[in-house]
Amino acid sequence: MKVRGTHLKGIEPIPIPIFRGEDTEFLLAGPVDLEIFDESCPPPKPVMTMRPGGQSEPDYKNAKYVTQLDEYAKKRIGYMIFKSLQATDGIEWEKFEEGKSDTYLLWQEELRDYGLNNFEINRVISTVMEANSLTEDRVTEARKSFLAQRRRAKV
Repeated sequence: MKVRGTHLKGIEPIPIPIFRGEDTEFLLAGPVDLEIFDESCPPPKPVMTMRPGGQSEPDYKNAKYVTQLDEYAKKRIGYMIFKSLQATDGIEWEKFEEGKSDTYLLWQEELRDYGLNNFEINRVISTVMEANSLTEDRVTEARKSFLAQRRRAKV
């Protein structure tokens, strides 16, 4: 699809500088396409329970389901972290394999093995969330840009 003959530009990667000895800069891209994640890691389904009268309904409070849902959410965040960091030139994962959901929880181990400390890992997490969400700052920026384009078009 095009609007006024053009496609939307992608969001610029967000840099995260790491200053220790040899300076490193991670680039985080977003939003992450979750198609491969969805194929390799389907969400858990709740256990069905029988209610009086023979009616069946999902039990969203079932302990096993809650645990599976928590694991699923952690894998989804891990996948987003791995994929967002792939904007970094030269990055090579030693444990993560796209399409293998059992590797999606290894993101923190990979970052620690590289040498990042807790503060730096937390910066990565918060920046991944920022890169993959629509913040109020982005909405305001988009609104200003849109209105500026409309004013130019009317002149």
